[in-house]
Amino acid sequence: TAGGVSANYIAKWNGSAWSALGSGMNDYVYALGVSGSDLYAGGYFITAGGVSANYIAKWNGSAWSALGSGMNNGVLALTVIGSDLYAVGFFTTAGGVSANYVAKWNGSAWSALGSGISGVVYAMAVSGSDLYAGGYFTTAGGVSANYIAKWNGSDWSALGSGMDADVRALAANASGHLFVGGDFSFAGTTVSPFIAQANIGGAAPEIAVEQPAGTDLASGTASIAFGTVTVGSSSAAKTFLIKNTGTGTLNILSVGVLFGGNAGDFPVNTFGMLTSVPAGGSTTFRVTFTPGASGSRGAALRIQNDDSDEGAFIIGLTGTGMALTPIQSWKLANLGDANAPDLGDPDHDALQTLAEYALVLPPGVSSPPPGVSRFNYAEGERLRMFLSRDPARNDVTVEVQAADSPPALGRAWRRARWARPSPAPATWPATAPRPA
Repeated sequence: TAGGVSANYIAKWNGSAWSALGSGMNDYVYALGVSGSDLYAGGYFITAGGVSANYIAKWNGSAWSALGSGMNNGVLALTVIGSDLYAVGFFTTAGGVSANYVAKWNGSAWSALGSGISGVVYAMAVSGSDLYAGGYFTTAGGVSANYIAKWNGSDWSALGSGMDADVRALAANASGHLFVGGDFSFAGTTVSPFIAQANIGGAAPEIAVEQPAGTDLASGTASIAFGTVTVGSSSAAKTFLIKNTGTGTLNILSVGVLFGGNAGDFPVNTFGMLTSVPAGGSTTFRVTFTPGASGSRGAALRIQNDDSDEGAFIIGLTGTGMALTPIQSWKLANLGDANAPDLGDPDHDALQTLAEYALVLPPGVSSPPPGVSRFNYAEGERLRMFLSRDPARNDVTVEVQAADSPPALGRAWRRARWARPSPAPATWPATAPRPA
């Protein structure tokens, strides 16, 4: 009943009262569609107004009629494009013709839409001449299409990577937006539980990422390798190019290494990066690898943006940290750079870094050579030092030559020579000869 009036599974409201449409149906009605003055109903009934009508029927304002031999299973949604009626549901035949879960009625006969869809279709929406279908399927027309697909009148196509679970409701507006509801958690690569929006008309952005420039990356599968880098030092920066190949402005919401076991090893530099990229435009950011430990290191980079199907563009990052040698550890601890040059002189005491390492002297504090109380270049050369290394033993041999007098008075050199074993002792052995 409807408003106290007998009305089996379908009724009409005229603004003030309810009325029946003939004798109605014998079972549930799930969908309605209107074309001109005709009303179409689909569901789980097999009679309408006492007339045999398998799962779908037409009301012309006064009587019900069948649409051919109907379907072999329930109809869940109906929509109209021009003079054609489209139906989706649980059926696999329409009017005796093979039609997997979707079919078209042209006013006199049923036909399939390509090879149809691989599973039940729950919902449809129309934008212009395009038909969108959503349900519990993974292919449409033989093309991979996860839970949502588009029919352009001749072929099926996917909407990006689709959803991660079934679609139950669809709606499209005149601004070119498709709204999707269902049991999903992801729409494309964007976290969007149960409801999402896609740009299907008008201006829309489209993200593309290259590294290096000219090499396209695929979200979710691309990985960039930084190679082997010494722990405590940094690789050369790699530049990533973001391009907007769409027709609307691409908004970059964030760029960062937000997850992965070693996220801190891959700092991101977005200085100068555009946050709004016009259609046809591009921008860049840079990533370096600074391993915090030896061994394999990895993380994932995420570019959050407003592309409808790639809103979270994911790129893998990998690298290998190489353990420090003893002298690199000493440089890192004393100079902050494991790869500081051996021949540098950061404390300006005329002793190069390698010499200070060999003599166990602090490289950040000006120190005269051991046993030499005066080091005065104004009087001419008074001290010479020679260093040699045995890579197999990681030993450093040091020879210091001290002059008795300035060059003008004639020089007589005194020599001292000793070896620095690795690791270095806390103090030099008492027996080690030192400069006079």
